[in-house]
Amino acid sequence: MITYMTFERMYLYTAEKEYGISESTLTDAQKNEIHAEADEARKNAAAAFYTSAAAMLGDDAQEKDIEKLCSEVLEAVLRKCGLNGDIYRKWETIKYIEELTLAKAVGDAVITDADVDMAYGQFLAAAQNAALNDPAGYDSNSMYMSVYIPEGSRRADIILLKNADDAVCGEVADKLAGGGNTADIAKEYGAQVQTGVTILRESSAYPEKLRETLYALKAVGDVSGAVRTDNGTYIVRYAGEAVISDEDTQKLRADLREQLESRKEDTVQSRMYSEWAEKYKYTIDYDLLKLDRS
Repeated sequence: MITYMTFERMYLYTAEKEYGISESTLTDAQKNEIHAEADEARKNAAAAFYTSAAAMLGDDAQEKDIEKLCSEVLEAVLRKCGLNGDIYRKWETIKYIEELTLAKAVGDAVITDADVDMAYGQFLAAAQNAALNDPAGYDSNSMYMSVYIPEGSRRADIILLKNADDAVCGEVADKLAGGGNTADIAKEYGAQVQTGVTILRESSAYPEKLRETLYALKAVGDVSGAVRTDNGTYIVRYAGEAVISDEDTQKLRADLREQLESRKEDTVQSRMYSEWAEKYKYTIDYDLLKLDRS
């Protein structure tokens, strides 16, 4: 609540000083719109007491009597809080001024490289945290690999065979080791194939035996023997170290910029809050608020 009230004051100050928007500049039509919104908000707040009021008045109660009691209860609650019924108009007025100010700020704003840098940094931190603490979450977000791959992670070409005997597995392994095209092998043997996939040591998307086998291979191009699992039999080729290319980075930054453009209102408001936190110095009177400073 303190944070909300603080930014509310900053919003109103900025609205008047930088955009010339205040309660005195509102038109009669705007004020009528605010009053209608306030009346609806107050009505909805009073409706929270409807069930209790209806039960108190009994089955024969008239609708207007139930609504009257609801209104009286709301007024009592507001008085206990040191407020009156006009507070809804005040709240809606502040909300309206904030919306006008934000709309003007958004209309004047452009997404900057600094905004993209901030979004990139936040996404990088999320990917690093997921890779370390939530491998399943990392695997489920395909974009994470375009911003962060744990050092030492590997790429692999994978052939998955169903009901394959040792002879077939040997043939597939030999062709893969000889540089065979995975798509051609898959077609010939009716197998499933994945090419150049990144597999973390702790990846939840692949069987543990497959991961152990991949990371046991010594050199790029090495091919495993048959890795039998409940899913079928895998043949895996060590395709190289998993790295993020400049192309991956540029594409991600372009995607982030596009997302920020589509969420410009949230981006601009976040930027405004950050600027205000630096620009406006304030203190909190805990005694006035009757709050424990700790």
